[in-house]
Amino acid sequence: MGKDLDTCRSFGGYILYVGNSVVCWGCNKQSSVATSVMEAEYVTLVNAVREGYWIASIFQNICLCGYENFPDIYSDSLSSIQFMKTMSKMSKQNTLKLNTVCKEYFEKGYFHLKKIATDWNISDMFTKWLNATRLKDLCKAIFDLRTE
Repeated sequence: MGKDLDTCRSFGGYILYVGNSVVCWGCNKQSSVATSVMEAEYVTLVNAVREGYWIASIFQNICLCGYENFPDIYSDSLSSIQFMKTMSKMSKQNTLKLNTVCKEYFEKGYFHLKKIATDWNISDMFTKWLNATRLKDLCKAIFDLRTE
């Protein structure tokens, strides 16, 4: 199922901004084999949520820059967004219950989950084979996208 042909594990990546500045990024091979594309995308979403919440709590605790907003988390995977939003209505027997912390964060409003068009998904540079033009466009977008 995953992009790694030897282990069948997927790669996931994210970029975190505070204001217009990149403060953190991550890319890793997932620790388990996902049984679907949605599950692989969801695991990456969970990792981004955890990192985003951690960064946001640091800024809130040290009162830096008057930071009070909850982070916006963007994903181009509509199925993983829907899963995160409806997970609270599912039974505790769910196979992905290990990520209930993120479900609780979502229910408490600690982050906002938004759909982003695949063409604007800059984290594709971590997870897909890209031609030189597309890679340059994504690198430019990392710095230019947030200056609106």
